[in-house]
Order: sequence, then structure tokens, then C-alpha cells
Amino acid sequence: MRKDSSGRGANVRQRAGSLTPARRLAGLAAVAVALLFLGLPTVARADMEASEEAPVLVEQAIALIANDTGPARVAERIDDTLKAPRKEGVDLALVGRALAVVERPGHHKAALGEARALLVKDVALLALALAAVAFGLWLSVRLRPPHSIRELERRSAEKEGRGR
Repeated sequence: MRKDSSGRGANVRQRAGSLTPARRLAGLAAVAVALLFLGLPTVARADMEASEEAPVLVEQAIALIANDTGPARVAERIDDTLKAPRKEGVDLALVGRALAVVERPGHHKAALGEARALLVKDVALLALALAAVAFGLWLSVRLRPPHSIRELERRSAEKEGRGR
């Protein structure tokens, strides 16, 4: 006995290849919120406990500079960066130069601005990596096949059943 083509199976086949506008909008909203939350913790955690990852410490030092907390706290966070056990993704030479600039006597505002410019060069690599991940996720959704594996298996099973 065969299923009627106007039944539930036909409806599934029509919707399998495309997302409804509501689902697409919900997916985009979820991605936007996730990216927003990825960007916020840096500023919010700038005054909290030190991390063990150097890129996070560099971002916290930039946040401290942006919040104008003073050269002593910025120098402490940069020093924590140099002592961090996980230094992947950070150019230690730039971090060392930034520390020397912050500890230099004289104009603190100009020194902090120069140190921030040096530290931002490290964060640019992290931002590019996050952008690459986001682009890869977008491509995986955009270029996925129109039919699910379950649907293809079901079609194969139906063909084998008819041929007997």
C-alpha cells in the first residue's frame, strides 16, 4: 500500500530545502545577539580577576585604557599579559613595547594612547579570527544541501520498496 502523495510526506519535501522567513529572521537575530555578547565581556571584566590567556589580558588592558583608569593599573594588566602561561595569539614584543610606553614618565594621556595603538595590533588578529569563524558559520548555513539525510534515506527506501 502506497502513501498518498498529498499526505504529510509531500509537505515535508516541499519545506525541506528552504527556511521560512520567520526562521531565517530568528537565526539572524540569534547570531547578532551572540556576537553582541562576545564583544561585551571584555569591557565588563576589565577590573575583575586576571585571566591566564594573554589575548584576554590584552583586551582587558585596552578596556582599562579606554575607561581611563590610570597608567598603574594598565601597566599591571600588561605585566600580567607578559607573565600569562598561555601566550598564543599575542606578539610579546608589541606588549613589551606597550609596557615600556606606559611606564615612561611624562605625559600619561599620550603614553596611554600610544600603548593602546600597540595593543590593538594584537587584538586585530583576534578580531580577524572571529570574523573568519563567523563567515565560516554563515557559509555552512548558506551552502548546506537542500535535502536532509533522513529525507534521502526515506526516498531510497521508498524506491527499493517499489522495485520489488
